[in-house]
Amino acid sequence: MSHPSAYTAVGRLLALLVLVAPATADAAPCGNGAAGFPRWLGLFRQEAAARGISRRTLDGVTYDTRVVRLDRSQRSFKLSFEHFYARRVSNALLAKGRRTISVVADKLNRR
Repeated sequence: MSHPSAYTAVGRLLALLVLVAPATADAAPCGNGAAGFPRWLGLFRQEAAARGISRRTLDGVTYDTRVVRLDRSQRSFKLSFEHFYARRVSNALLAKGRRTISVVADKLNRR
């Protein structure tokens, strides 16, 4: 994805997902392959339209087998929380998080 419009399309889709995802209780399944994707996309388009998101925002969205493969092969998601935490969370990371929270606390409390 080296073309700027590709980044724009991905950015729009990510923004859309952020806006729509919290409002839904369950993810719409698309199955374990590309066959279920058109049905899922149709349902997702309906939901997006109901929330005032233009059809153009989803134009060009396709099932990308590479993205799905990479997503489903993330080893971290196969670990228990305890194992994940032991591998990924260090005292330095926690300290950095605390510093970041203290820097942005005022902004977070304004909401």
